[in-house]
Amino acid sequence: MAKITPYFLFNGNCREAMEFYGKIFKAEPVFETYSEVKSENDPALTDETKNLISHGELKIGGETIMFADVPPAYNYNFGNNIVTAFRSSSLEDIKEVFSQLENGGNATMPLQRTPWSECYGSVTDKFGLSWNLNHDITL
Repeated sequence: MAKITPYFLFNGNCREAMEFYGKIFKAEPVFETYSEVKSENDPALTDETKNLISHGELKIGGETIMFADVPPAYNYNFGNNIVTAFRSSSLEDIKEVFSQLENGGNATMPLQRTPWSECYGSVTDKFGLSWNLNHDITL
């Protein structure tokens, strides 16, 4: 099984946005901060990033919308603040879709094990669309 999920990126105000959308759609925001997923020795974890949202979700009408703050070390440009998340319970699907999206595009994070997934990666396809691919065994 596979799903495509909207993933909205914010410039330091993700928590505020999630609370806003949560009230509108009567959904409880669930999120984790960069300090919860990064090691204290990770140079990406700074006083500026530790309370930013590294990943958040709102369950709305049986669907999931995902959210995150873009760390200051990365360029946030309004217009590149939407990422499409492809999630699948099939590891083979993740690898195949990633390979096809990468063809003519650019892998911004190769497929790899992360604290939240056995297989996760990100790619910008040849049309400039950003994708996160996540092996999600809960689907």
